[in-house]
Amino acid sequence: MMRKTVNLLFLLSCTLAIAAVNVKDYGAVGDGRHIDTPAINKAIDDASKEGDTVVIPAGTYMCYSIHLKSGMTLRLEKGAVLKAAPVTKENGYDAAEP
Repeated sequence: MMRKTVNLLFLLSCTLAIAAVNVKDYGAVGDGRHIDTPAINKAIDDASKEGDTVVIPAGTYMCYSIHLKSGMTLRLEKGAVLKAAPVTKENGYDAAEP
């Protein structure tokens, strides 16, 4: 009985495993100084195609507009902060949607 339970738990854990993409693999720095918007948006784009989870590890990520999409999950790990980047002449936020 114990062996069957262990096997069942193993199979369930395998089928429930969800693929994840880490924003740092896309070039995000998370140091509170660099603009991480392009890396985060690219990770979101890729994750939405496969139904994956975007993982944002601990750190401070300076961002402009982030474009969430259907079919993906955004997971901020403990210590992760998305911080609004200051507007400059070169960079800013998307216009408000109607």
